[in-house]
Amino acid sequence: MRTTGHRLPTIAAHDRAKYRFRAAARAAAAEVDWAAVGAVVRAHLARWLADRPLTTVVVYLALPDEVPVEELSQRPELGRHRWAVTRTGSTGGLDLSLHPLASARERHRHGYQQPVAGSDLVVDDEVGVVLVPGLAFDRGGGRLGRGKGYYDRLLARLGPGVDRVGVTAEALVGSVPVPADGHDVAMGWLVTESGLRRADPLPSLDG
Repeated sequence: MRTTGHRLPTIAAHDRAKYRFRAAARAAAAEVDWAAVGAVVRAHLARWLADRPLTTVVVYLALPDEVPVEELSQRPELGRHRWAVTRTGSTGGLDLSLHPLASARERHRHGYQQPVAGSDLVVDDEVGVVLVPGLAFDRGGGRLGRGKGYYDRLLARLGPGVDRVGVTAEALVGSVPVPADGHDVAMGWLVTESGLRRADPLPSLDG
């Protein structure tokens, strides 16, 4: 299983510009065997979620350079959970709305799948776990998204009581902080093919 790629710690240490870091992360992601990594990551998530109290789990509909997680909803041992997925544009802006995973779907103009307009809504207060994709992460839970801030606004809205799980390949987890702004929301957990673990806050590069 090929999971390595560019060394994100080196990139992070020498180039803090977000747009350059995103380009490096995409190059690293191109070296990942996402099918193989995904199978292992889903197994880790399934074991963890099986021990969680009944809740609503928010998943995402994966792009080619992300771990697919939708299949978790079909596992018998996870059938007691409720499952939700995000949609862009329901409120007319850049915020994500939440809808049942079983909702009918459409293709967004940027190419990804999402629930159709008018799908039933999932109430924010029902959510206990959010599985979050990203271009890169650091071991402290820092996340570098694709630049629109969708997930940062969603996670801020849901609040600190929700388990935020960054889902990625180990090759995309750096040992020093990824570039971040004040509005960026960190993950409480990380899961890769190496396992699922709590994020440990990293020291600031300025400190």
